Amino acid sequence: MKTKRIRIWVAEYLETGPKNTHQILDYLHERSKMGTTSQGLGNVLAKDERFVKVGIERVKREYGPSTDVSIWALAEELIGA
Repeated sequence: MKTKRIRIWVAEYLETGPKNTHQILDYLHERSKMGTTSQGLGNVLAKDERFVKVGIERVKREYGPSTDVSIWALAEELIGA
């Protein structure tokens, strides 16, 4: 049940355009008291056919090394474009 709700919220959020994993995770934490883990979000994004990875961006942290973060979009937006 929890992942079903997360899938719905992510689909609604991605209607505004492609977002990276950190942006989606922040949105879910604002929307819900419990939110989800980054691993749980990654599983939802990777296993649902509605979400497509469209790229990778490097995110520089204030402390520590920079990391690569995936950018996600809705598959139907890519088909219509």
